[in-house]
Amino acid sequence: MSVKNYVFPVPIDNFDAADIDPALLLPINAGGFPHPLILLRIVNQSNIAVFLSWDGATGHDIVLANSSVEYNFQANSQPNNNLANVKQGQVIYITAPAAGIGDVWLVGFYQPLGA
Repeated sequence: MSVKNYVFPVPIDNFDAADIDPALLLPINAGGFPHPLILLRIVNQSNIAVFLSWDGATGHDIVLANSSVEYNFQANSQPNNNLANVKQGQVIYITAPAAGIGDVWLVGFYQPLGA
């Protein structure tokens, strides 16, 4: 099935850094993404660096305090003529050495399916 020639945002999710438990990887978007994402931006507006996990068990990335990271899955797909998306339902997990002050936000975009 083809996709439409525009992108649309998914509702943003956020996690309060005060709720971080250093002993646990907690979901930021507990219900998972409602669509396969072509772009994901994680904005850390907290005063601590946070660790991210894609499987809830292993650390995969870090986002420093008051910074962001952006994953453009279309631009980084291999081979370049193939599509790469974050799967629908994917949950992103978070932890840190200690709780903090502020929020961590997930911002995503998807390409709707065409008819």
